[in-house]
Amino acid sequence: MKRQDFKPTNPKDRMATNRLDLSLFPDTAVAYGALGMTEGDSKYGGYNYRVGGVLASVYYAAALRHLGKWFNGEGADKKTLVPHLGSALACVAIL
Repeated sequence: MKRQDFKPTNPKDRMATNRLDLSLFPDTAVAYGALGMTEGDSKYGGYNYRVGGVLASVYYAAALRHLGKWFNGEGADKKTLVPHLGSALACVAIL
């Protein structure tokens, strides 16, 4: 909620303005991250990382590989067409 939308007479507005403003995180990042998670779901099964836990080093390394590919001009995976930034976001979300 933006400050200019704040109505001091509304108790919900008073409470909401003290909470984390999730609207600041771009919808495009949510969509890209969802693409990365969807690819992981098709390869490994949904929420598999919750069942057995993860090695942080595996997802850290994967995020770096995706960021490196993006930085070097490859926007998306050549086979799946999932954007590398989406895959990197998915790695970070899992971590």
